[in-house]
Amino acid sequence: MMIEYESGDVGEIMMNWGLPSKTSGDFSTNASGSEGYVKLGNPSGDVTVYSGEEKKVFTTEAADEQDLVNAELAVYDHLIAEIEKRGQVQASFDEGILSLATSMAAIKSGALGRPVTIGEILEEKPTIEQCMQK
Repeated sequence: MMIEYESGDVGEIMMNWGLPSKTSGDFSTNASGSEGYVKLGNPSGDVTVYSGEEKKVFTTEAADEQDLVNAELAVYDHLIAEIEKRGQVQASFDEGILSLATSMAAIKSGALGRPVTIGEILEEKPTIEQCMQK
């Protein structure tokens, strides 16, 4: 997914949510933009941020391990923890809406073959099905 921000910066995000459960290899999630590059899902579990000549490595904690090793199961575990009122909020409601709107803009852009802004999605409030239609 390529995103052009209001500032004119362009970001690229590559993700894969549909890998077979016993597949091996480097299936990291990466995000890049005009100011740098982020590599997630390294075999060590670390997150590496590259900005110009600078490289920073952030080590994940044991609590993050399941999220990195089996993200699908982790989603269910986090949902159950929230239902049982023992969870820790990982993102705010507004961050969730913004993330959803970004994904929906990418889907709609692909279907229509034109740029779609996050503002357009927030104003229209389409369903995902509507985003997929030409």
